[in-house]
Amino acid sequence: MRKHRKILISRVLILIVAILSVLCILGAVILFFTMMFNGSDSTDPTTPSPSAEVMESTSIEGTIVDATMNTLSIVTDDGRVLAFNTENMDSTTSGNGLFIDTRVRIDYQGNLDESSVQQSVMVQNITVLSGSTIVTPVESETPQTIAPTDIPQETTTPQPTATATPQPTPSVDPIEARAQQILDTMSIEEKIG
Repeated sequence: MRKHRKILISRVLILIVAILSVLCILGAVILFFTMMFNGSDSTDPTTPSPSAEVMESTSIEGTIVDATMNTLSIVTDDGRVLAFNTENMDSTTSGNGLFIDTRVRIDYQGNLDESSVQQSVMVQNITVLSGSTIVTPVESETPQTIAPTDIPQETTTPQPTATATPQPTPSVDPIEARAQQILDTMSIEEKIG
């Protein structure tokens, strides 16, 4: 009986040691991958990590001329077209979403590239401002990589003459009309996305 008890105790101890060894190895692997993906070296405490640098936030205002799932293009008050990547954005301050012809303020970190439409800054927040104004982009001498979608212009319909009998016009839901207007400006890839 004592012999069986000793064998049982030794097997339990071996099992505990094996479990602790596996946990230590797993912890080392997790630490290795964490350091690898963070890009920081814990052996050199004098090397600042990328998150240690605090960048100052800047903002710019403009009118949305194109909006996809991960890109937002605006026209600024001085007529520049700027496209921002919104994939890793912190938050959006808007009740109903981001629509074309909506005036917005984009808070970002980094420096704008004056020679390019596509900006490589970190967008933090997009705030929809009250009211919307349409700003026509200034023609640039340098070719741009991202062209804004055409801003739809309102057209006037001719008024019926006094001799013609006015035909009743079906009432158009303004939400459906706006949705159709947005769909008409989207490319096939944007509609699929």
